Amino acid sequence: MGLISQPGVFISWEKGFIKVAIPQKENGYTAIANEIMEVLARMRIPGEARQMLDVIIRKTYGYGKKEDTISTTQFMKFTGLSQSSIHHTRRRLLLAKLITVSKNGNSKILTYSFQKDYDKWVVYPKTDSIQKRILGVSKNGTRGIQKRTQGITKDTYTKDNIQKMSGKPDLEAPVLYLNTKTQKHFDPKNKSNQDLVRARFNEGRTLEQFKQVVDRKVSQWLTDEKMAMYLRPSTLFNRTNFENYLNEVDPKPLSNIEKYAVKK
Repeated sequence: MGLISQPGVFISWEKGFIKVAIPQKENGYTAIANEIMEVLARMRIPGEARQMLDVIIRKTYGYGKKEDTISTTQFMKFTGLSQSSIHHTRRRLLLAKLITVSKNGNSKILTYSFQKDYDKWVVYPKTDSIQKRILGVSKNGTRGIQKRTQGITKDTYTKDNIQKMSGKPDLEAPVLYLNTKTQKHFDPKNKSNQDLVRARFNEGRTLEQFKQVVDRKVSQWLTDEKMAMYLRPSTLFNRTNFENYLNEVDPKPLSNIEKYAVKK
């Protein structure tokens, strides 16, 4: 018996019968902006994370909703992933800011929504290998979640990778980086903080330069009781201060001979 081959027709053999899958839009479809699909196509999102993300999009946009209550059991059914993988992958999607999750009242089932504002995503183009450390692809390329990635660390923000996402700078990245270096909790969404960061980016500054300023002043002030209080966005990212701090010359490190020389 020959196989029928037509566009849009999938044929498989099962117990001597031919099963034909012919999906039709009339039976339901997921309406999502082409712009989002094009951005997603450029992003490196590992398999398990993309599987779970697709389910969230299907259960929300597929029903014309902004959010939906989705149980772990449903995720397992749709993806074939284990319960523990679902929990780990949810955390990775939250860190990547691809989704938002909320809890309604005493319900144990969480409510999910897709973050369509891709300027907020913390994922990187497919040419950037840094993404493997963020969403959990192991060094040998196998699928899985890296357990040691428990939160946003200094590795999350390296050499302007945030700006590579969509051509627009991430206004939260410099403040988040400052927080990781100082263990402080400045609000990256605060309007005053974002205004300072935006102004510097508009002047042509890069994330790497923000990091240089933060690293330099942290090394100088973090252990100084009087100066540690100035490790804050309003001081470091101020136009005049930023320019001055960026152009400071770091002191030349002492050689071992100079370091241990006995002064006479």
